[in-house]
Amino acid sequence: MHLAGGYSSEGMNTAVSLGDEDEDDEWEDVEDVSGGEEGNGVRWVRPKRGRRSVSGRREGRRVARAATARKERVWDFGVIPYEIDANFSGAHKALFKQAMRHWENHTCVKFVERGVDHPNYILFTERPCGCCSFVGKRGNGAQAISIGKNCDKFGIVVHELGHVVGFWHEHTRPDRDNHVQIVRENIMAGESSRTIP
Repeated sequence: MHLAGGYSSEGMNTAVSLGDEDEDDEWEDVEDVSGGEEGNGVRWVRPKRGRRSVSGRREGRRVARAATARKERVWDFGVIPYEIDANFSGAHKALFKQAMRHWENHTCVKFVERGVDHPNYILFTERPCGCCSFVGKRGNGAQAISIGKNCDKFGIVVHELGHVVGFWHEHTRPDRDNHVQIVRENIMAGESSRTIP
């Protein structure tokens, strides 16, 4: 299962289930955030420890990262083809392109307009989840990057593109507790299980 948090159209932080994973996935369930409803598939996930290294050997002390390591989830040659739904205004299209340029200026990824030779690509659209995206490349044609109502802000678009590139939220890193201290008393009532695994 892929999970990417984001902001709903009401501006609230959300956790969104975005699809099923292979049985031998690199991610493990951490906590059910479904509010007790069995089978809705909304769960926090984090990388499993002790996966295979590049050489194929199991390593119990692999360095934990906040990005996907699955080769099939990495965009070919760092190139991410995109298409923008015709329903977006010119201002929205300019905002999306500005956010893509931001990633290009700070990383080795490149966004290109989708051509006939790009079977896998991202599609800027609006879905009920508000602002959400798959993590990494799905590999089955178009994959939505939803920029909903009240999500059309530069920082939010950059954030969702980070999921497209392959990044997960920092607070879900398996080594998080080595770097930050979660003060659960400071978390709003009822929010802890939704936002902090």
